[in-house]
Amino acid sequence: LSGLRAHGDRWGYGALIEALKKAPDAAVAGRANRIVLITSGVDETPAIPRQDVLDAVTAARGKVRVDIVGMGSAVPAAAYQEIAAAGGGQYIPLTDLLTVPH
Repeated sequence: LSGLRAHGDRWGYGALIEALKKAPDAAVAGRANRIVLITSGVDETPAIPRQDVLDAVTAARGKVRVDIVGMGSAVPAAAYQEIAAAGGGQYIPLTDLLTVPH
């Protein structure tokens, strides 16, 4: 984790929706099926509002757990907490890499 750096586009909503389409078929029998989204700020996915993400995550609940790691102080924590909760997961704020939960 020490090598992670925030840069590039922030298309987390789009990435999450695509992962939700593929995750159920990629599940390994007997193991939890989980998506972990790592983001560093406000989502910038064109034409995908948060409600669309919430609907997709809610539809997959029970089949796929969604956890979200927010890196830094520019992350809208309330929005990502809502998405993670809808997916049966948790939002983990990470402002200091030395405080990564074990």
